[in-house]
Amino acid sequence: MPPDSRPLRARFRLDRDEVLARAGQLLGWVRGPSDQLEVTSLDTFDWRLFRAGARLSLEEGRQGARLLWWRGSERLLLPVQAPVRFATDLPTSTLRRRLEEVAGIRALLPVGRATVRRRSARVVDREGKTVATVLL
Repeated sequence: MPPDSRPLRARFRLDRDEVLARAGQLLGWVRGPSDQLEVTSLDTFDWRLFRAGARLSLEEGRQGARLLWWRGSERLLLPVQAPVRFATDLPTSTLRRRLEEVAGIRALLPVGRATVRRRSARVVDREGKTVATVLL
């Protein structure tokens, strides 16, 4: 590579609030409240969900707890009141059926935990009506 064609390297320090404010101006959104979630990834001892291409997580925050299931293009959400150890702990639902198909009678165990800070934003039209909600 000739000396005059070296790649240009630069560092930028972006202020998150400034970026969000400017993006909001450009896209027409109104910033909403932020919250913090504790997210626990769940699987069986032998990683059956992972091997089947599925993911299951428990999100716990101020608004309660819910299970989220991802497999391919399928996304399912189920509010829960108590800790979930087995698929049979869940009420009859599509999520329970999917979980029973993959995990069978195996217990669900925590395989990872994260604390997530999330902010919502409303995309508004010219009349100020909300047309979408975005989670950042």
